[in-house]
Amino acid sequence: MSLAAVDDGEREDLRQDEEPEEQGVRTRHQMAAVGSRPGAELSLYVRQTAPMKWEVCTPLAYGCKRVSRVFFLCYQRELWAPASDRELHVNAVDKAAGAAIRYADRDTMTVLIDGFRRDKIMSDMLAIENFAMKYHPENPWTKWVVWCGEMSTKIARATGERKKQLVQEACERENEILHPGLFLSLLQSVQREAGKERDYEGTSIPGQGAGYPTVYQYVTACAFFHKCLRLHHEDPSADQRVLDILTSLRDEHLTEHVSVLDVLEDLPFLREAVFSDATLEDGEKLMWWALILVMLEHGCRLSEVSVYCPMLNQVY
Repeated sequence: MSLAAVDDGEREDLRQDEEPEEQGVRTRHQMAAVGSRPGAELSLYVRQTAPMKWEVCTPLAYGCKRVSRVFFLCYQRELWAPASDRELHVNAVDKAAGAAIRYADRDTMTVLIDGFRRDKIMSDMLAIENFAMKYHPENPWTKWVVWCGEMSTKIARATGERKKQLVQEACERENEILHPGLFLSLLQSVQREAGKERDYEGTSIPGQGAGYPTVYQYVTACAFFHKCLRLHHEDPSADQRVLDILTSLRDEHLTEHVSVLDVLEDLPFLREAVFSDATLEDGEKLMWWALILVMLEHGCRLSEVSVYCPMLNQVY
């Protein structure tokens, strides 16, 4: 599996008689919070403590998840982007208009942090940030990302008047545009052979062995966040060099269409294959058959069962 394919979690079982914090191990609730893409160890972890309230936590905390530092700052200040002088003037005379903007921003961010929609965009954006911190620590955009993490952490932990002061400070700093060179560095790493190093003026960056789908996801995440941050006019994902990479990868990307499961014709053959296997005990045959039926009944996607689906002994 390539480094950029998915963020896999460590699968350690939770003993029933102990709380997660007592054991100090990652539970199944935490599996998605553990990353494997470059710089994943630098991720910011949060967990929900009440409706609309999230706190910064450790990777071992129960119910933790990873979030983009840029996003979490916006979530804490309840604005994607600071208001311009003209917007401040309009909001002063028409407070309802300003409230509408805050409500719209908050609704979008709530959907994102709760994972109801665009969950992949969140994971791709935080992967961009982690890559920047690992390989481009001196880049101005990277330093802004680090500041976002520090400021959002302070706001999340503050209360009362101090919290209001920090939010005001966060609203006064302008959003930063992702540097095109940094973004191109990431895309080049993603499509380069896994583990193959390339020297970038003294910085060695390994390849991740992914292709068009992963590159497209990064471009989508970059474009989405720059629109939300009102920086779409200088969005690096619209850079012609990035578009050329996408075009080249798309032309080379091959989609192979294969036959999928036909329940009426194929299910009897599957049953015969299971129950005629001389190496299985009667109980094992029933177990395998039950697994197949449950998978088909709950998965509800017959297209997932093709010539590329795993063998029975690979899914046990």
